[in-house]
Amino acid sequence: MVAAKNALTGNEPNLQETEIERLAVRVISLSTSSKDKQDGLFRRAARRTKWQRGLQIAAGVLALFSGTAMTSVLLSLTSSLVMKIIAAALAFLSGTISLVMTTFDPKETEKMFDGAAHHEKFGNDAMLLYESRGSITPGRFRERVERLIADWNRLSQDYDRFLSNLGRDAQEQIDLTQRR
Repeated sequence: MVAAKNALTGNEPNLQETEIERLAVRVISLSTSSKDKQDGLFRRAARRTKWQRGLQIAAGVLALFSGTAMTSVLLSLTSSLVMKIIAAALAFLSGTISLVMTTFDPKETEKMFDGAAHHEKFGNDAMLLYESRGSITPGRFRERVERLIADWNRLSQDYDRFLSNLGRDAQEQIDLTQRR
């Protein structure tokens, strides 16, 4: 409809303005996807931190009860078979939780928080670029968008492994925007 209106009025859209509009839509899409990734990274890192703390507390409590139960068995305070089974079960649970805790690498959780911070900065940079689109030359805008895309690719390479489906969904959204 815009093309028909332009044909009737004799106004042809400025090619540079059309390119800037297309690039601006891409910048907004990158910013939105970055926000999604930031949220996903932060939520996963926070969830991992809660699990780590919970497992550490549970392991400590189980170790305490297991030690108490073993002490009562060794001192022959009770000769009950039930107490021996309870002691063995507590020791098994404590060992299992300790084993599960080794799968939580604190450096990996820290990297998730770092990724969330980098995506926040990226989103802010994208919005600043979007807001400055009218005050810089089209060539300079294009260069900055290309640099933004390179930064996006680097962030995706560094942090998408922590996001599984979220990272792929955001990348698909970017790919759809690029085709327009």
